[in-house]
Amino acid sequence: MIASHLVNVSGVSKHLKESLVTYSDEAKIKYLGVSNKTLNKFGAVSQEVVIEMVAGLKEETNADIVVATTGYAGPDGEEDKIGLVYFGIIVNNKLHVFHKQFRGNRNMIRTRATLFTLFKVLSLIKQSVR
Repeated sequence: MIASHLVNVSGVSKHLKESLVTYSDEAKIKYLGVSNKTLNKFGAVSQEVVIEMVAGLKEETNADIVVATTGYAGPDGEEDKIGLVYFGIIVNNKLHVFHKQFRGNRNMIRTRATLFTLFKVLSLIKQSVR
């Protein structure tokens, strides 16, 4: 959803290098180099996994800005974990990790997580140029 929001902006193709959706654990392992051991120990929705996701994406793309997210959008899953999202963002080779619990239905959670991500990326870019 993050890339989908970005491509609504004319001219973004000059800056957006690529986007991956690694929904399954298998995709996280195959494309981002996430360790099966990490997935088994901490679960797909964890700080440890999002760190490995964003690090793997940085290694593969060497992009200046790299973003990875993992979370529970619901409605299935443990009630207290629905809406929990972890964010890994690399700006100028500096790793930033956040987590946030969103409320609402599945689409509201996904939209709120997307907007939160974009806000954080913009904030980190502004901080990095000061």
